Amino acid sequence: MRLRFLAGIVVLTAACGTVGHASTSTTPTLTPSAASATSPGATPSPVSPPAKDYLAPTPFPASAGPYVIDLTWVGDSMGWALAAVPCAGQLCAAVAATTDGGVTWQPLPSPPVSLYAIAAAQGDCEQGDTCVSHIRFATSKIGYLFGPGLFMTMDGGESWQKVTSLPVETLEAAGGAVFRVVYDHEGCPGPCNRTVEESPVGSNSWQSLLEIPEGGALDTANLILQGSQTIYLPIYGSPVAGEPFTTLYRSLDAGHTWQQLADPCAGTTVPTVLANSAISFAAAPGGYLAAFCYSNSEPEAPTVATSDNSGSSWGPQLAAPASSWGLIASPSPGTLVVALLASTGAGTATISVSTDGGFKWATAADPVSLSWAPLGASVNSVYLGFEDAMTGRWVGDDKTIWTTTDGGNTWTARTFAIG
Repeated sequence: MRLRFLAGIVVLTAACGTVGHASTSTTPTLTPSAASATSPGATPSPVSPPAKDYLAPTPFPASAGPYVIDLTWVGDSMGWALAAVPCAGQLCAAVAATTDGGVTWQPLPSPPVSLYAIAAAQGDCEQGDTCVSHIRFATSKIGYLFGPGLFMTMDGGESWQKVTSLPVETLEAAGGAVFRVVYDHEGCPGPCNRTVEESPVGSNSWQSLLEIPEGGALDTANLILQGSQTIYLPIYGSPVAGEPFTTLYRSLDAGHTWQQLADPCAGTTVPTVLANSAISFAAAPGGYLAAFCYSNSEPEAPTVATSDNSGSSWGPQLAAPASSWGLIASPSPGTLVVALLASTGAGTATISVSTDGGFKWATAADPVSLSWAPLGASVNSVYLGFEDAMTGRWVGDDKTIWTTTDGGNTWTARTFAIG
């Protein structure tokens, strides 16, 4: 998510309340796709998910790379990367796997997909069904490429099959189930008529859990799963369309019932150009939820807010390290890790950590230059996530994966290379 600019004033009518869940269902079908001839060897280019408020991709040499686009893990050591690699004078999608925590990455057969940020810039994603932005694995064998197209693998990424589906905005897996958000068209801004759906891992039958009509001025959705029962669905506002607030949906029973919660950063129910807004959420066990707040009145003075009851109530907003944008993660209750886009200097990013819920902060990683990074230079970090309370990864500059094994206190950088 990039820095958004505010315009207009709107009255926010939704506060808290139970949202009825939908009863319709969809059943996509799997259709085989011929494998691409491209081989993942060198890398590539960044991606902007569909219908999101991102800056245009920054041009860069097709011979450069490799570049990390997204990561997914099913443990501390086993993971996969979606990357872009040079091929025939252009950039193509590649998937690589690691079994040693990212020390080495081995190429897998090239998936039959296009990378959204690249193909969309060339006008090749009009239908969007073969364009993807993200990768998620649910088990060591079953994984998904999505955004807005949808592909599934049942053999650890050796082959991929196209799944006939509505456009997919976000997808996550936990507890033997896969949850996704689909939409039927764009322009609200962003996706319109979103539906949250669930499927058993590896199945092509989806059950509708929640329908969100139209889209208002909410343009970017993101699923956050905590355990097998708790689901958070923040839909970030579009200040350009006059909606600076984020709407947060929550389910505590695996999607059977939902509540709609207000933006914990706003501090008011009447949005103005000076209102604060949540731009990133993170969840930890025990009902712990954290929000990274962007200050529209002081763009370089972000704050954090935390909840210990799954977002029903929130503590005070506490000052976070100075930055112009950021992502937040919470490996354990009380521990906050933020990837920050520096507010000063020629495009740098860094990691800061707090072990007391945001009262005190320490810099945990040296600043990373973004002056040459296609994604980093135009937005912020590509990826920030934890596999458990101790092990996490950060991709700040597209070519380097930072790893922590002590809950975010210290990080080690390793250049991303395939093969």
